[in-house]
Amino acid sequence: YYEIESGDTLAVVADRFDTTVERLLVLNPDLDPVALRIGQRIRVK
Repeated sequence: YYEIESGDTLAVVADRFDTTVERLLVLNPDLDPVALRIGQRIRVK
């Protein structure tokens, strides 16, 4: 898991973990990519 930090976008997180935004959305089906919250935990693998 990864905890969202200030300034994060899904693209930034995807780059950090060498994956894609599309893959993050598959791993996190309830995730709203335009409403990330600081402290929110998302699956990255």
